[in-house]
Amino acid sequence: MKRIHVTPFLLIPFLVLCGAVEPATKPAAAIENPQYKAWAKFKVGTTIVARGASTRTVEEGGEKLQLKTTVEIQQTLLQLTPDKAVIDTMTKTNQDGKEAPMSLRKVVVPRVVTKDELDEAGKGFDPALLKHATEETVTVPAGKFKAKIVEFEKRQGTANVKVKSWFSFDVPGGTVKQESESGGAKSTLELASIEKK
Repeated sequence: MKRIHVTPFLLIPFLVLCGAVEPATKPAAAIENPQYKAWAKFKVGTTIVARGASTRTVEEGGEKLQLKTTVEIQQTLLQLTPDKAVIDTMTKTNQDGKEAPMSLRKVVVPRVVTKDELDEAGKGFDPALLKHATEETVTVPAGKFKAKIVEFEKRQGTANVKVKSWFSFDVPGGTVKQESESGGAKSTLELASIEKK
């Protein structure tokens, strides 16, 4: 049977979960990045772990198959300045019982972004969404948190991604839980643990 890789789809919640690029300097259009604000409440060395899964239905030889990939993302706050947070990120994926090589990278979460950049990978969401968001208590493996529910669409490459995120400034990075959908693939990511410094 031909093996189909869906691992790249798991990067969608990851890219939404954290910032990846330094902001352009457009002071008039600059907005505060909620993810930076959530990291800025914690000390260097704080670590979070999020776990999730992605499912995608594909057709092969007239038969529909459901493919599932799991992911674990560990993030550690390495540096915090007035302009950015630098996060050490380690990602592990597993598809059909086979682990992919671990991915390591440093991610920059800028303090400000421009509205024009919000569709770019890793640029987060418009903080104005938090003003009118409903709040609910959500339970994930890391505990029970009051979070605001924000829903938005992002453009990731050629794909539109629908995102529903439970966001709280009480957790590093802000994301308690997240659901994403794009091209028939669905992903869920939940905060599994927090180690505060």
